[in-house]
Amino acid sequence: MHDAIPEDELRKLHKYFAIECNNRAWRLSEAPRRGADEDREMLDAAHAAAFHWSKVGTELHAARAEMLLAHVHALLGHGGLAMGYARSSFDFLAARDTPAWEIAFAHAVLANAAAASRDRATHATHYARAKTLGAGPRHDRLMGAIAFRPFGAGDLQQVFLWLGRPHVCKWYAPAPSSFAEVAAKYGPRTEAGNAVRAFVVTLDGADVGYIQTYAIDLFPEYAAQVGCAAGTAGVDLFISDQWRMNHGLGSAVVRRFVDEVVFAQDGIDTCIAGPSEGNAASIRAFEKAGFERWKTVRTGAAEPECVMRRTSRAMPPTASHSVATRTSRASARPRESTRRWALTTRSISRASPRAWPRSRKATPISGTASASSARPRCAW
Repeated sequence: MHDAIPEDELRKLHKYFAIECNNRAWRLSEAPRRGADEDREMLDAAHAAAFHWSKVGTELHAARAEMLLAHVHALLGHGGLAMGYARSSFDFLAARDTPAWEIAFAHAVLANAAAASRDRATHATHYARAKTLGAGPRHDRLMGAIAFRPFGAGDLQQVFLWLGRPHVCKWYAPAPSSFAEVAAKYGPRTEAGNAVRAFVVTLDGADVGYIQTYAIDLFPEYAAQVGCAAGTAGVDLFISDQWRMNHGLGSAVVRRFVDEVVFAQDGIDTCIAGPSEGNAASIRAFEKAGFERWKTVRTGAAEPECVMRRTSRAMPPTASHSVATRTSRASARPRESTRRWALTTRSISRASPRAWPRSRKATPISGTASASSARPRCAW
């Protein structure tokens, strides 16, 4: 007989498979074409996600799992099952203080389930409501509340998993060879007074990335390579899931973090970032956050860094979205990682459920692939 898995380890496994199955089902649902085997995998992954969330998730996790099931069954033409899951999820969300963008998405899912059921009246009703609620400013539709939770020891395993994802390895840092390697590098950043101030980025309570800042003069080798003055801080980040890219999240995170964390530090009036010259999406995101191209620097990386700079006078602080920069782990909302809950007009189909939107190819918002070992981000 095998020894029983400790309860805390079992919960971690349930959460890991809930996230991975959830994201796999959504990725398959957005494929332009699927074969019979992929249809079966998509359905199995959606049900597996619901099962694993039932072991470790909240009621909100369960409602979102049902929303995924409704979407998948609608795609497969299972009208009755799709309607059952869609109504259950919608009723839960509608009875609570749910953000308008998520209610809009729930209406869109219900509209597509109704289309699969050939229920024209229900489809028309929920299509109209989804379109109305989804017609607000794009930023409000695609974003929830962005917050920064101080990085803690309990986040090390999650960051270890994120660092192994292909889009993170490509632009942020090479994949770690072991958890011990991550613990050795990132563990000290969980302690007060460390030179690197690290945070987990959350969106409506869901962990969606990692971000850090540090005074450049504390890393003299890199400071000499870049040639920046005193009072300059660096910022590095990555977004945890590739499907979250190209929706404005990266630029929104950078803008708020620089405004409310970096420039809140005594003596800091300039912030720089060093995306790789080849990472066009990251460069655009920093530009949208008020940064300007400053210089190109070779730091030993495969590609030179496009060093971008923003001063404390470059852009006034933004007013939208509440950010809790010093929220304790105990008071933080329950963490989750679920598929995109963004609504666009493409999400609302008047025709078949198979017209559900497909995601665009995404490029991560992050820093460079590698750099000097004197820089905290890339010291592998």
